[in-house]
Amino acid sequence: MDGTRNLGELVAAGHDAGELRTFLLGELRGGLRFPGSGWVLRDLAWELEHTLEFETA
Repeated sequence: MDGTRNLGELVAAGHDAGELRTFLLGELRGGLRFPGSGWVLRDLAWELEHTLEFETA
């Protein structure tokens, strides 16, 4: 993920959406910042939390 493609494009290219989200969430937690990164972090954390709830239900 180098900023030239969005998450949807990477998924369409065959990458696993869950792995991409986990990677991006880790990078954001580690300090990666860009305009709107706070919103992205919030959304990814929410998705991850609710995905885990669904998988364990």
